[in-house]
Amino acid sequence: MNKKIAIAVVFLVIGFAFLMMQSSSVASHPHLQLSELMTKLKQGENFDGVFMTLYGQVKEGSIQKKGLKAEFILEQKSEQSHYQLPVFFTGKTLLPDTFTDGAMASVEGKLNPKENKFYADKVMAKCASRYEPNKTKK
Repeated sequence: MNKKIAIAVVFLVIGFAFLMMQSSSVASHPHLQLSELMTKLKQGENFDGVFMTLYGQVKEGSIQKKGLKAEFILEQKSEQSHYQLPVFFTGKTLLPDTFTDGAMASVEGKLNPKENKFYADKVMAKCASRYEPNKTKK
């Protein structure tokens, strides 16, 4: 009887370890600002086909919707630099209502450096005006 319990415990431990490894590998993909990605690419890091989450701002006037699919430019500006990356949204999920010109956005997908394009399966956006504190006069 003790042998059966020991075997069952071993299988439970192995199964639990397998599940932990699977879930951690999915959650451990890179999360990068557009400027971080561009800097790492210039330093020679290879992100070809790597699943990642990328953050930036939707460039004004760049959104072109084609049915469920869309193309737009993700950008990030600073005093020293201005980064832009074309994004192709596959339409596998719906675009959020807050996805508009100038919105802060995160895209999940893969970079294709040969085409200089990011292929996104998921887009999340927030409207800055909804999250800014009300400015009341005193």
